[in-house]
Amino acid sequence: MNYFLNRRMFCSKKCADLSKKGKHFIPKNGFKKGQTAGNKNWNWKGGKHIGTQGYVVMTTAPNKTDLEHRVVMERYLGRKLNKGEQVHHINGIKTDNRIKNLQLVDWHEHGRVHALQRWHKKEVGII
Repeated sequence: MNYFLNRRMFCSKKCADLSKKGKHFIPKNGFKKGQTAGNKNWNWKGGKHIGTQGYVVMTTAPNKTDLEHRVVMERYLGRKLNKGEQVHHINGIKTDNRIKNLQLVDWHEHGRVHALQRWHKKEVGII
């Protein structure tokens, strides 16, 4: 039997009552019946996808994602990036995360380079 509440359909009266109280029923494992997480899921794509700004976003831990170019640079340096450090793509391709295409810069220098490229149509290298 289907249970309706304000045009919503629920699987049981228990779920409909919980929704009425502003709560949701979540199974103990956090997934619906037959659902699995991570690389055991049928739709797993390797933990990477293109984010809204065009950078590769990767899963680094359960429920934690990071930008791939920052992870590559951190592994290369052997430390976490400091607050003011940014990673610049030398060839301008946001998905090219090879270490030879990445350069560590501070935020001021990074902004200067992109401003020169945008306004003066110049290829600017960072020394």
